[in-house]
Amino acid sequence: LLDKQDLIKERQADLEVLSEEEYQKIMIFFTNFIQQLGETLKLRQQVVATATVFLKRFYARYSLKCIDPLLLAPTAIFLASKVEECGVISNNRLISTCQTVVKNKF
Repeated sequence: LLDKQDLIKERQADLEVLSEEEYQKIMIFFTNFIQQLGETLKLRQQVVATATVFLKRFYARYSLKCIDPLLLAPTAIFLASKVEECGVISNNRLISTCQTVVKNKF
């Protein structure tokens, strides 16, 4: 876990372009996106929470420019379902659900 100074140091590349408030809004948006994916896939809340933690921990170390959050969110859901032993989600189901959520909700 990182303290406040380490987080600011790691986020420096993002904070040159975004303000702290804008960065937090982006994180909230993708947290809501993961929540919608989880609800659509009928996953347990524990899987959704784990996926959210994975996303936030990844972006605590890397810039938003490194990997598109729209690609990382389904990846975090997939990995969280494996870690929490919820059962494997098929790739085709995850991709189609992600497309549906993006088109309909966001």
